[in-house]
Amino acid sequence: MKLFIVLSLLAAAALADDLYDESKTNLDVDELVSNERLLKGYCACFLGKGPCTAEGVNIKKFIPDAVQNACSKCSPRQRSMVRKMCQAIKEKLPADWQELAAAFDPQGQYKSKVDTFLAASD
Repeated sequence: MKLFIVLSLLAAAALADDLYDESKTNLDVDELVSNERLLKGYCACFLGKGPCTAEGVNIKKFIPDAVQNACSKCSPRQRSMVRKMCQAIKEKLPADWQELAAAFDPQGQYKSKVDTFLAASD
């Protein structure tokens, strides 16, 4: 029984190491999606066309991997945050959404994975 508990704890620690660092994504996503100017600023950051906040820099680092793996290394809070942000960009800034898609998935090979991820609700 003790061995099972130790192995479970080790497995949980290994899985936690595979997630993106939660402490580096302290972003009030509700404020972000309600402020189009701020949302546009984050898009510019992600595209390398404007300055980035500390949160923007950290989020930008995991975008390529998150796109390729449909946010599989995101915590539940990060998945929710990414979905809200992406839906807001798609609805309010469709040209920026297209530009982000072209930048992070130029061949469109991850589009169906991303669409499925965005449609899910975990």
